Amino acid sequence: MGTWCMELTGLPGWLFTECYGLAGDLSETIALLLPPAATNAQPATGAISLTRILEQFTALQSVTEAEKKAAILHYWKLFTSPERFVFNKLM
Repeated sequence: MGTWCMELTGLPGWLFTECYGLAGDLSETIALLLPPAATNAQPATGAISLTRILEQFTALQSVTEAEKKAAILHYWKLFTSPERFVFNKLM
């Protein structure tokens, strides 16, 4: 996940490592470093249910690495920083 965060943010590896060292938690580091959520990316029906996210986590076990990455990046773009933190912890 750290590599995907660096790709998305454009941060060099050394800076990501320093941030991770200060935060001490990968989920928190990623949640704080990612750009703000896209305001137009929120679903029209409101919040995404935790049940739906957990079902999709289960489905991700049997897909390729590229499909996992696409799904995680999609959620990272939807969620706010606190939501990303919880999402990352659930993973």
